[in-house]
Amino acid sequence: MDTQAIKVTDASFPNMPVTLRLRLESNQLSSVTPGAFKGLPLLKSLKLTNNKLEILPAGVFNALIYLEQLFLDKNSLYFLDPKLFCHLEHLEELTLNRNRLTRLPAELLKNLTNLRILNLSRNKISALPEDVFSSLIKLKTLHLYENNLLAITSSLFKLSVLTLYDNPLNELPDVVFGTMVNLTSLWLYNTNLVTLPNLVFSNLTNLQLLVLSRNAKLSKLPRHVFSGLSNLLELSLHTNNISILDEDVFQNLKRLNLLSLSKNNLKVLPKHIFYPLINLRNISLNSNTICTLPGQLFKELPNLQMVRLDSNPWACNCELMGLKEWLQLNQKKVYNPMSLVCDTPLTLRNVSVLLSRLFTCGHTTVDPEFSQYSSITPPINEQGIENIQTTVLYGEKNSITLSQEFLKSTTSSSWIPLETTNMQRIRKYGEKKSAIPKKQYTTTALLITNLLGTKHTQNNKSFYDINSATPRQDLISSTITVSSLDTKTQRKEHVSSTVVMQSEWEGSEAVNKSSPSCMTNFNIPYSQIIYFIYIFVFIIQMFVLFLSLVVLLLMRKLNNYFEGSTVPVVLLRVLIPLNSVS
Repeated sequence: MDTQAIKVTDASFPNMPVTLRLRLESNQLSSVTPGAFKGLPLLKSLKLTNNKLEILPAGVFNALIYLEQLFLDKNSLYFLDPKLFCHLEHLEELTLNRNRLTRLPAELLKNLTNLRILNLSRNKISALPEDVFSSLIKLKTLHLYENNLLAITSSLFKLSVLTLYDNPLNELPDVVFGTMVNLTSLWLYNTNLVTLPNLVFSNLTNLQLLVLSRNAKLSKLPRHVFSGLSNLLELSLHTNNISILDEDVFQNLKRLNLLSLSKNNLKVLPKHIFYPLINLRNISLNSNTICTLPGQLFKELPNLQMVRLDSNPWACNCELMGLKEWLQLNQKKVYNPMSLVCDTPLTLRNVSVLLSRLFTCGHTTVDPEFSQYSSITPPINEQGIENIQTTVLYGEKNSITLSQEFLKSTTSSSWIPLETTNMQRIRKYGEKKSAIPKKQYTTTALLITNLLGTKHTQNNKSFYDINSATPRQDLISSTITVSSLDTKTQRKEHVSSTVVMQSEWEGSEAVNKSSPSCMTNFNIPYSQIIYFIYIFVFIIQMFVLFLSLVVLLLMRKLNNYFEGSTVPVVLLRVLIPLNSVS
């Protein structure tokens, strides 16, 4: 009813005994007399929304004993009488949001035993009486967001939805949710929470939605903060200030489907942090400060459908190789994969992680399964591969210890620009050249380089003199050849170096010959295939454009031919009267 009335009196509704619903919303009502609704004994729904009410008399609702819905939102109420609702035993929904309430009387809700929905949001309530909700045994939904609450009470029994966001809550008591076993949704965003107590949600075994986002002071989470949430389906932690997560923080969330960690201050993630989340489908890690992630991080998520990794400062170095390989195989699962660009090094800044091949390392990567001498290998920069000139490592009847100082003093290096693939495998083999093969030996070394560092593995086996069965050193001469494919010129470049190891043996003459042997494994990445496809499509488009221009020129020439100037034809007609005499 829109009457623009400013007052409701005892005579406003005199003869309406069977009225069930009354709507007085969006008027200019500023006052209601105590007997205004006494002529509406069967009323079930009363809507006084969006008026100018500041105070209500104590007995104004006493006659409405069957009332089920009462809407008092969007008014200017600043005070409620303790006995205002004492006769509304059948009330199921009460909305008091968007008023100017600063406190609630302890007995205000005492008789509302059937209340299911209570909305107290967007007021100025700073504190709640300890047992103000104790009689609300059927309460399912409670909205307390956008108030000035600094603490909350634990006397909330059968709630299923609790919204506490936009309150300056500083902390939560350890047992604040201890009795809310039926709670399914909890909203706690935009507060002043700095941390959360361990096991604070442990009794919320039926909770399905937990929103803890937009808490600017929330910087870390205890290891067991989510313990007990065995039925949680959605967890929102975005727009906080979280910088570190314990590897076991999600260990009990086996049913979790959606996890949002975007817009935090995360730099790294533990290798197996997502291992328990076997049902996870969507995860957001965008807008953090993540530089790298373990390659196997997402391999442990069998049901993953979508992941967001954009807006992070990716460091395109050797530590990112595992993630890059996963991205290449799972691009359909990644939101806008081409938006993942390198931030460092400067030479690769703003280059797509998927397309960049010249990954770099600041130091040599040592793998324990490789050679014990791998640490002496100098790092490889992003411009090329080191070319080691011929060096005598073994002299006659004596050997030289392989040390970093020795290599620095006996090797000379030169750097050349070299476009390489993501992985090169070069093997060198020692081969004995002798007329009579009296000795048998095997010397193998494996060099792996991806321009992120260098790894070596050596499997050296002694050779034996067949006659004396005495292990002796032999002449070993080998050549390492590095071959790569330049994607721009389709030209192969080679770098070669020779290492000569000499010794002397009985009954045989040392022969100083080199036997080059090389095996290079080139795996053309998807990005290179895409690059060739783009080039091919571009050529086709240019060809079609050229043909179109030719056709247009011919059509223009033809059009000019037919629209050329012509001499107008003037028809002169002489009219001679029929009756004229010739």
